[in-house]
Amino acid sequence: MLDEKDLQAIAQLMDQKMVQQKKEIISETMVLMESYFDPKFQALSEQINPVPKEAIDILEDRVDDLEKAVELHTQQINELKKAQ
Repeated sequence: MLDEKDLQAIAQLMDQKMVQQKKEIISETMVLMESYFDPKFQALSEQINPVPKEAIDILEDRVDDLEKAVELHTQQINELKKAQ
């Protein structure tokens, strides 16, 4: 008959086996997900039109201009406050 030590050893072995099986299942699931989703993401990325560099340059210039205007306006406001 099995004593307490034997039962604990069996339980420990079962726990180790379950951990191993869980890792294998996760690994296999990741492989399946990659094989399913990677082609879809690749096809999607090929359909997306990137923003042209010229448009980005124009926007960056406008942001620079706006930042300069804000600095100037802030300075003018501060001067007006001091004059009061």
